[in-house]
Amino acid sequence: MVTVFVLVGWIGVKAGASLISAHAQAHHEISLVSRLSASNHRLEARSRELSEKSWIIQAGRGLGMTKAGERPYVIVKSR
Repeated sequence: MVTVFVLVGWIGVKAGASLISAHAQAHHEISLVSRLSASNHRLEARSRELSEKSWIIQAGRGLGMTKAGERPYVIVKSR
């Protein structure tokens, strides 16, 4: 009879430890999902920003590009 109680107690303790471990892992996973979701929102906003025509034109101008038909020129500072 004592053996049965010890066995049932051991199974209960093991199940409790497993439950606590699963709860901790779930908390960790929820935290990870939250961080990844925030990162995803930032990346989507940046993607929308980089897809705007005005930003593309500005970036191209910064690299020295011109529109079709424009004449490029360089202003040289005289000494």
